[in-house]
Amino acid sequence: MVSTDLKIDPELTDDLLYAARHADAEFLQETIDALVKANPDAPVYKLITAAVDSESGNTAFHMAAANGHVDILKTLLSHYPHTVKDDNTSPANYQNESGNTPLHYAAINGHLDACKLFFEEWDGDLGLKNKAGKGPYTEAEGAERENIVDWGLTVWAGIAEFGDDGDDQEEEAGSSKVDEQKVLDEVKEAVESLKIEEEKKSDS
Repeated sequence: MVSTDLKIDPELTDDLLYAARHADAEFLQETIDALVKANPDAPVYKLITAAVDSESGNTAFHMAAANGHVDILKTLLSHYPHTVKDDNTSPANYQNESGNTPLHYAAINGHLDACKLFFEEWDGDLGLKNKAGKGPYTEAEGAERENIVDWGLTVWAGIAEFGDDGDDQEEEAGSSKVDEQKVLDEVKEAVESLKIEEEKKSDS
């Protein structure tokens, strides 16, 4: 779960998550303004980070990603310095109480553009597993999101092709600090499961 020292009004947290879930851009901005007014000395991105549901551990990123609201994600991310990636604290990798990240939610619901945004621009960790031991691709496969699994194969192919050259690899992988072996394992697992399902359908 996201760790922060800031204390956010629970009502404002609810408002922020609601706005992100329903893609209400105007209400989202109003809520961010209210957060800033209540905490004038804190950076905006830290306020957004601290707005976490007390039970699920979900953030505004989880809500927007689960519903494929890329414009809302971009609005939220516009408040974040890219240096958060250097500290391994990218919003793409915020884990909730179940260990799921916004990338998990985007993948399991088949929202490819959101997945690409997180991975290519915000160092989304494709090998990060939830408490059930599943990464984004395994979850996507279970939900039969073949568009996400196919994209994962393309990502892995790029990593494998440029794996011997650090600079090329970083460029191909969207500058993501991703563990290639974990990605490979996730993709292989997803693809093999898909093959098994196809064989079952053929036999029946």
